[in-house]
Amino acid sequence: MPTLSYGCSLGHTDHWPGTLSLYPETLSTTIREIAAFLIRTGFRKLLIVNSHWGNTSSLRCAIDRIRFDHAGRFQIGLKNSFEFTRSVWNQFIDDGEDFHANRAETALMLFLDPAAVRKDKIEDDPDRTPGKIFTYVVPQTSKNGLTGAPSRATTEDGRKLFIEMGEALTGFVKNALTETAPLPYQSQI
Repeated sequence: MPTLSYGCSLGHTDHWPGTLSLYPETLSTTIREIAAFLIRTGFRKLLIVNSHWGNTSSLRCAIDRIRFDHAGRFQIGLKNSFEFTRSVWNQFIDDGEDFHANRAETALMLFLDPAAVRKDKIEDDPDRTPGKIFTYVVPQTSKNGLTGAPSRATTEDGRKLFIEMGEALTGFVKNALTETAPLPYQSQI
């Protein structure tokens, strides 16, 4: 299926013009409606691949509802690209756990679309969230909208990371094609 062009980026606020966001409930409803039409047309599986942290809770809520509404008739899963493997995760968080346009993301862009990277605008900005109890919108944690060290990004690192992520995703899809539930579903109604 085609990618969804918009997701949930409320944490970025309207501080940086051009940032667009769906509300969490809009994203969740969108996923539920897509799944409903897939189910109506005969599909029995959906694997959602997410690459934005801000989408995760909305997607998990949608999945919980879909699993409840269609238990035993539809399989749905979520894989966050930045968590495909322990190695991928470590690359994403090596310059801060609250990452935004960090080394890993910038390296991927240098490999995939180098013209989109404005190298003259790259400024590192440290992760200011370790030890915090509360969560904050990005303008309260970052001076420039990013968190991490994009200045350390290289095209070669992006190539290696992309290949590693692609291989992991290929494995997930292969397994998903034949996966069955650990136990059959039996409704109590």
